[in-house]
Amino acid sequence: MARVLVEQQFAQPLTDEQYGTFARRLDPCIEVRHGMWRRSSISADKQRMICEFEAPDAEAVREAFRASGVDYERAWAADVFAVEDYPDQLKKLETLVGKRKPAASAPVDALSNDEAAATWNGVLFDKFLRFKHVLTAGFASHGAAALERHPPHAGARVLDVGCGFGDDTIALARATGESGAAYGVDVAPRFVEAARTDAARAGVGNATFFAADVQTDLLGGPYDLAFSRFGTMFFADPVAALRNVRRSLAPGGRLCAIVWRRREDNPWLHVAERVVRALVPETRDTGAPTCGPGPFSMSSADVTSDILLRAGFRDLAFERHDAPVVVGRDVDEAIDFAMALGPAGEILRLAGEDGDGRRSPVIAALRDAMGPYARPGGVEMESSTWIVTAR
Repeated sequence: MARVLVEQQFAQPLTDEQYGTFARRLDPCIEVRHGMWRRSSISADKQRMICEFEAPDAEAVREAFRASGVDYERAWAADVFAVEDYPDQLKKLETLVGKRKPAASAPVDALSNDEAAATWNGVLFDKFLRFKHVLTAGFASHGAAALERHPPHAGARVLDVGCGFGDDTIALARATGESGAAYGVDVAPRFVEAARTDAARAGVGNATFFAADVQTDLLGGPYDLAFSRFGTMFFADPVAALRNVRRSLAPGGRLCAIVWRRREDNPWLHVAERVVRALVPETRDTGAPTCGPGPFSMSSADVTSDILLRAGFRDLAFERHDAPVVVGRDVDEAIDFAMALGPAGEILRLAGEDGDGRRSPVIAALRDAMGPYARPGGVEMESSTWIVTAR
């Protein structure tokens, strides 16, 4: 392990609340990379901070900062010499200043999904409802591929994690037959109500839906299979969430989760993200709620396998699945979709008035970038996922 130092600078004095926000975002990203925070030193004017970590190398810490969205100036591996390493010097110090007391630290709440829950139940639900036809029909091929490769057995009890509108829960309920049952769980009650309505309309009686925080709440069970299509990437603490899912499984129970692979292999999101990043300065810590770590937080097979192993799963496997997705019936709808959802939409939303003032050039640039993907059936772009299985 290496000792890694990270320097941060702030335009305004750092507050305890901001420090707590940084810690909640960064800690799980450091943990899954086998690292750990040791200490932080903040300047008297609170505009500069040096943080010290134990990690495999400096790049692991840089990756954690990038994944968490916490800004930093530089990070480097270092040899650190401290008074604690020299007993004679430590005695002199204690004589000089008296018996040292532990330094006070900024209060940091336990990792919580409250912020993401508020976002999914509010602004994101409204946007998902608006583009429901894109998000269900457009991504159905990934769920269908996973179920074709790893179907539940007849009579199975299945948990659908992050069920959203419940279209996969309904498919799972049908796959288990009359003697089986599927249970869709989502942190957002509005999604749960919408899923119940759709299941009733479809005449599927063995699909049940409930609202819960998968990190902390009881999930029922025991289940034979835990399934998730794009529902595991937004947890504040993915290890805690997946450990809770594992506890809900019967002995020998399986997990099948679909997650996005790296953004470069997902032009349906990445094309718009590149356009918006080039035109809209990214804003952090606006106070506006966010959806959590983001769609690509589990794109690395190494990171995701670490999360699952720490959560207690074994026999991990990753299968790549590529498929085209239609992100709009025409270029105008594809632009609306990109500006509402995904990393591009998040950048615009968090930019507030600054983002609103740049809408015209953003729309023009998106039209140029997405126009070449227009087909008779809509704007079709490539997407790539991992179908992750474990026991």
